[in-house]
Amino acid sequence: MGSFKDTDIEHIVPVSEAHDSGLCAASDETKRKFANDLLNLTLATPNVNRYQKADKDLADWQPENNQCWFLDRVVAVKRKYGLTIDSREATAMKELAAQC
Repeated sequence: MGSFKDTDIEHIVPVSEAHDSGLCAASDETKRKFANDLLNLTLATPNVNRYQKADKDLADWQPENNQCWFLDRVVAVKRKYGLTIDSREATAMKELAAQC
């Protein structure tokens, strides 16, 4: 059985991606809320969180499993914080949504 050291808490929408998508203009309080928002947090293996996904957006990384859930969370978080979606990310979202 795994241990807590085998699990990371991962931001679904990475902080750096959120910053580049408009969070940079938010108040410090909003940035703190974003960083700790349970809507945007999930568990992941360290390998996935640190090396595969890292700070990539949905256009550059999608999980092998639970892709529809992941898409829903990304959209919900981006809406909640008024974050932008670039054209590459929008295309990836549309392609993934067509499979859900």
